[in-house]
Amino acid sequence: MTKLVNTMALAAAFAAVSFALTRDYGILATLKRAAIAYFAFYGVGAVLVMIFRAGIQDDWIREEWRSRRAKIEAEKARLAAADAERVEEMKRRSEERKKQLIGEQS
Repeated sequence: MTKLVNTMALAAAFAAVSFALTRDYGILATLKRAAIAYFAFYGVGAVLVMIFRAGIQDDWIREEWRSRRAKIEAEKARLAAADAERVEEMKRRSEERKKQLIGEQS
């Protein structure tokens, strides 16, 4: 990405030099225009790259949050199933224990 920004800035500076030479400006004016074009395009390109990267990182963060949320929901479902299984097991044992106590009392 930085190569693209550098290339754009150099292309802008080259275009400014070419235009200034065809218009027959002086060397100082040509260099000044080239420097302004270079720094302006470099600054704009750098800002655009930062915006682009921020957008990508925002998408990555959202995707990570979605996957985390899915993992949490899967873990909750697994724990709920395990709890339901434990409750059923406790009910079964309770029923067996009641039958044993009823059998001992008889």
